Amino acid sequence: MQANFSHLVVGPLSGWSGFNFVHPPSGMSLVKRFLKRDLGLSSMEISVNAMQPGEALPFRHRHEQNEEVYIFLDGEGEFEADGERFPIGPGTVVRCAPGASRSWRNTGDRPMPYVCIQARAESYGPGHTVTDGRPGEGKPGWAD
Repeated sequence: MQANFSHLVVGPLSGWSGFNFVHPPSGMSLVKRFLKRDLGLSSMEISVNAMQPGEALPFRHRHEQNEEVYIFLDGEGEFEADGERFPIGPGTVVRCAPGASRSWRNTGDRPMPYVCIQARAESYGPGHTVTDGRPGEGKPGWAD
């Protein structure tokens, strides 16, 4: 029987620079680790990423069906979406709808780790709510 939860340790932010993913269309090596398979995700893809100082994504990309959310955790950079450029840094969150063309770069002097979450656009429709939480049974082990 499969558990109702999964967990994975991807390590400290400082170690994210060791991830490697070869981008199929371009053959470019990216500092990225996808988590969908490892966590058994069924409705989204999540990746943990790091961009080195001075590094830039040398292409724009867009999705046809998925929206993406980027959460920047450290570093300094610049994001371009549909021709608009703006600064990014710790705590910056960017959402891109399907069709939005985007790219980003690290303009700082340290790695820029970030999390990317993507899910099918418009899939959070009627019947979905953030108020579906219910109390669980008992107290957590540390509350005794």
